[in-house]
Amino acid sequence: MAAGPCCRNGLSRVLKLANNYRAFYEDDQQFLDYSMVIAIFLHQNTIMQFKFTKNIQFTKLIKANGRLKEFNFRKLNDHKEGMFTVDVVDERDSRVFFSIQKIDNTWKIIQQPLPQWILENEQIFHDVIEEELKLT
Repeated sequence: MAAGPCCRNGLSRVLKLANNYRAFYEDDQQFLDYSMVIAIFLHQNTIMQFKFTKNIQFTKLIKANGRLKEFNFRKLNDHKEGMFTVDVVDERDSRVFFSIQKIDNTWKIIQQPLPQWILENEQIFHDVIEEELKLT
């Protein structure tokens, strides 16, 4: 299979680069490794694109189970619809983790076995997340 004109042009550019960047080690007069030439070729022919994704992470004090508790929210960016992980400490100082996902324009707790005091605050979580997203 013959190489197309694009490949032939690329190969000729690599060979030109090899001649232009031919360098010798002082002691043994060997050519530099061809991987350097390929790296230079790729660097000159690659357009680097960066995608910046803003991390959203915040903490809110919410009254739950008769006490103020610190809820830590973190947005997972790999979900299009939007998903947050939330963690909070319970009465026994154990950290409780759960997820909240946007379903039908409402932030809902993804059902898992959770204490009732967390489930009762689902509307407050919705309000807190929407408020934070408006600020960012």
